[in-house]
Amino acid sequence: MVICPECNKSFVKTHNSQKYCTKNCFLIARKKYLVAYKKHKRKPLESHVCPVCKTDFLTNLKFKVYCSRNCFIENRRERHRVTSFNLRKKQRNELMQILGSKCVMCGIEDNRLLVFHHINGGGTKQRDKMGQYGMIRHYLRNQKDAKRELEILCANHNMLKERSQ
Repeated sequence: MVICPECNKSFVKTHNSQKYCTKNCFLIARKKYLVAYKKHKRKPLESHVCPVCKTDFLTNLKFKVYCSRNCFIENRRERHRVTSFNLRKKQRNELMQILGSKCVMCGIEDNRLLVFHHINGGGTKQRDKMGQYGMIRHYLRNQKDAKRELEILCANHNMLKERSQ
C-alpha cells in the first residue's frame, strides 16, 4: 500500500512507476506543478512593434523582433532584394569605368542611358547562357576580354547599330 501525495488516500500500485491513485490526482498535481514552474520562470512581457507590418505584439524574449515567421521571411526577402540590386548596380558601374563610362560614338556620359554592346555580336547568346549579371561578373574578372569584346554605346546608337547589321 502506498499513499497518494495529492489526496492522501492509500492505494495499491498497479505498476512500479505509479505515484498517484487516479489519473485525476495526477492531472491536478501536474497542473499545480506547471503553474508554479511558469510563475518562477516567466519574465514580464514587453511590448514590441513589428518592423514589417507595424503591429504591436507582446513577448518576453529579447531577440524576438518580428510578430510572426511570415514577417521575418518578408523582411529577409526585401533585404536580399535591396542588397542584390545595389551589388548589381555597383558591378555594372565598375565595368562601365573599365570601358570608359561614355558612348564611343557621341560621348554621352549618363549611366542611365548607356548599354554594353558586343562588338562582334553574340550578346544575346551570351546573356542567355550566363544571365545579364553573370556576363558582367565574367567581364569584371577578365578585363582584357571586356576591352576586346565590348564597347559602351548610348541606347540610341546601340539601336542604330543593331538595325544596320
